[in-house]
Amino acid sequence: MPGQSYKILFTADFHARREHFEDALIAGRNEKVNAFVFGGDMVSAKGKYFSHYEFVKSQKNFINNFLIPFLKEVKSNGTEIYFMMGNDDCKCNLDLFRKINDDGLARLLCDDKQSFVYELAGGIKISGYGYVAPTPFDRIIKEWEKWDYDGAWEKFLAFGPWIKTKGWKSTDERGEMKIEEIDLMNQHEALSKDLERLALLTEKPEKTIYAIHDSPRETNLDVVSRGHTGSIAVRDFIQKYSPLATLHGHIHESPWLTGIFGEEIGKTWSFNCGKQFIVFDIFDIKNYAVVENEFKGRIRTVAVGEDGYKNKYLAKPL
Repeated sequence: MPGQSYKILFTADFHARREHFEDALIAGRNEKVNAFVFGGDMVSAKGKYFSHYEFVKSQKNFINNFLIPFLKEVKSNGTEIYFMMGNDDCKCNLDLFRKINDDGLARLLCDDKQSFVYELAGGIKISGYGYVAPTPFDRIIKEWEKWDYDGAWEKFLAFGPWIKTKGWKSTDERGEMKIEEIDLMNQHEALSKDLERLALLTEKPEKTIYAIHDSPRETNLDVVSRGHTGSIAVRDFIQKYSPLATLHGHIHESPWLTGIFGEEIGKTWSFNCGKQFIVFDIFDIKNYAVVENEFKGRIRTVAVGEDGYKNKYLAKPL
C-alpha cells in the first residue's frame, strides 16, 4: 500500500535474559518501530532448580520485578507491545500476563484456551498461538505441548523417536499453585484443530500476521543438528491458508545452522528469529532486516531483502 508504513520488531526466546530485553529496546528505538512482538519463552530462565515450585516462582518474580517495569518503559515511548507465552513459560502465571493486558501495558496474543486478534494498520491484523509439537526434553514442563494431529502420536514417535512424553504442568487454583505430572500419550488434543479455529477467528489469514511459537517442519526454520524438528501442523496451516506472515521461535539454533532467518512458504513470509530481532514493515515484508544482538547495546542491522540472510560470521547459537 503506497505511502503506508508500520514497522514491527519481532523477537522470542529471551528466557529471562535481561540483556535481550534491554537490547530489544535499543534496537526498536534505532529502527523507529511502531510495535514490538514478543513471541514466547520470555520469562523462563534456564538453570537448575531444587523443585518445580521454585521454577514457577522464579518466573513469577521475573514478571513482577523486571518484565512489568520494562513494559512500562517501552509503553512510555508510545510503542505498542504484543506478547504471549511459549512452551517454557508456566501457565499458572497467566494471571499476571492477563493483568498486564488488562492494565493496557501490552496486548496478549493468546492464552492457554484461545487466541486474540488485533488490527495493526491498513486492515492488517495480528494474532498468536503458543502451543508446540512434542519436544525431546524429558521431565520438564509439558503443558504447552500437543500432538500435531489427533491420534498422530504413533507416527510422530516413529518419525522422531527421540521425543519424550512425560513431564509436568502447573495450575493456579484460587491462588494456590499446583504441580501435576502428565504424559502426552494420554493427551488427545491437536495443534491442527487449534490452528483451524485460529484461521476462522481471524477471518482473513491472507491479511493476518501470526506469531506461532513453534516453527514449521521441513523448512529452513526448524533445523537442529539431527534434522528437522518443527511442527507439521504449523507448516500445513501456512500452506493451506497463505497468511501474510508468520513469526516463529522455539528452535533457537535453526537460523545459525541454515543461515536463513526468513523463508517464503508459498505466498507467506515466515521467520524464525533465532533469539535475534527481525524488523519489517507490514506493507513491505520481503525487505525485512535482521538486527544481530551481541548484548549490552552491541547490535548491528544486517540488510536482507528478498535474497535472504546468509550468515557469514559463523556465529554460535546463544
